[in-house]
Amino acid sequence: MTRIFGGIVALPVLSCAWLAVGVWVAGAMYPGYNHLSQFISELGETGSPVGAWVNWGVFFACEVPVLVFVWQAFRRLPRHGLLTAGLALLALYALLLMAAAVFPCDFRCRAQVPTTSHQIHMLTGISAYLFGLAGLLALSIGLGRMEQRKPRLVFVLPVTSVLLLAVSGTVPEYAGLGQRLNEALIYIWMIAVAARVERLTPPSRP
Repeated sequence: MTRIFGGIVALPVLSCAWLAVGVWVAGAMYPGYNHLSQFISELGETGSPVGAWVNWGVFFACEVPVLVFVWQAFRRLPRHGLLTAGLALLALYALLLMAAAVFPCDFRCRAQVPTTSHQIHMLTGISAYLFGLAGLLALSIGLGRMEQRKPRLVFVLPVTSVLLLAVSGTVPEYAGLGQRLNEALIYIWMIAVAARVERLTPPSRP
């Protein structure tokens, strides 16, 4: 239990908690907001009553611990191809989500004539999820090789995530739920990877 709240594992836990609390608070301050059917990005959309602070104080800020985690893991792990590639992809995941926070989507994130900001938001957001999944998959396989274990169910996770993204994009009444479940899956996977890094490697050298 101490590994969940200390060491390198604390970084993705902090990021997850920051996002969850921020989304809950922002949703409570946005009249009529529905967590079940509305995307998380709609809290920071153009015209949002909470967009001025939620994009920077929640969406941008919660990725900082992810980048710190990537850096700390990079210092600990051997320069193995899959491990290095996985960390690079995970860093790209966080940076793209930061870019999505800087460029908010249009009202309701479903613009018929999208602005440039909306287009950037959608492109960086979708790309971030795909890069994040690829990074976590590469890290999981690389760590499995360090442990001399064969991957078994690891491929189920990205498939499940893609299915949740499909639900978010095609079933409007459950768009928010699908996205939130996908976010939870990615964070649980990231925390599990961080716990394996913590177990397999000594603390970073100063």
